[in-house]
Amino acid sequence: MEELYKVMDDLLDVEFQMKSGIDLLKELEEFYMLEKENEESEARKVAVLMKGYLQSMKSNLREIIRYIDDTTLEKSNNEKKDRQESASTISEEVQDFVNLTIVEHMGKAYSEWK
Repeated sequence: MEELYKVMDDLLDVEFQMKSGIDLLKELEEFYMLEKENEESEARKVAVLMKGYLQSMKSNLREIIRYIDDTTLEKSNNEKKDRQESASTISEEVQDFVNLTIVEHMGKAYSEWK
């Protein structure tokens, strides 16, 4: 479980870095748009393509993070459920003792009733 949290933390860092890269490319694209002659320049095209590429990677990364988040949540819930079930199970000796006590009380009550 610790490994999943570490991976999740690393992926969130990468996502933040990608968002920063997207913001920088957006600023670069706007800079190229200010000058009409540069509107169709190769540098602007590269900036637009890189921005699109990073946005696509960010989207894929977000899906991976969601999957890991769901998986860790499910695993955590399963572990909690297992702990609750193991805590609530009664040993056979205790069950036998309770059954014997109930039978004795029922026998006593039946004798008094009769």
